[in-house]
Amino acid sequence: IATFVPATPFGGFSQVNVQVTTAVQDRVGRPLAEAAVSGFLTADSVPPSFASISPTASATGVVPGATVRVAYGEAINPAAFAAPAIELRLAGAPVAGQIAAILNNTVLVFTPTSPLQANATYSVVVQPAVDVFGNVQPQGAAFVFSTIDTLAPAIQQLIADRTTAV
Repeated sequence: IATFVPATPFGGFSQVNVQVTTAVQDRVGRPLAEAAVSGFLTADSVPPSFASISPTASATGVVPGATVRVAYGEAINPAAFAAPAIELRLAGAPVAGQIAAILNNTVLVFTPTSPLQANATYSVVVQPAVDVFGNVQPQGAAFVFSTIDTLAPAIQQLIADRTTAV
């Protein structure tokens, strides 16, 4: 039996090839009859991470037809969420909608049932994801964004300067 211990751990999804040559000898000095080659792929030990989120945190001018889109750096297991993966709220109340996993489970999309309200601030909570190997994302995300501003400007007060001739 021969044991090999790498100086540093192999990364997740690393191809490792092993070649044992005829230079290997048994205890009495007989060489290996022929070289042996083998390989394996290491398991994933890295939790999922966000590749992008749209709308971004603190975004303004978001159109009413927008969706919330969360892209991950790897495939996730959509069935592993204990709560809704994406929750959208307006004034503290949940917004009705559907969540779909697309692009081989690397992207989640929340599509509201109705268009977003203009002149509103929405809050988003994204739960931590679990990849297909069971690695759990350390934390989710929480942020707000604002929709388009359709309110015309209004003058609150207008005072004439009485010292200047008009």
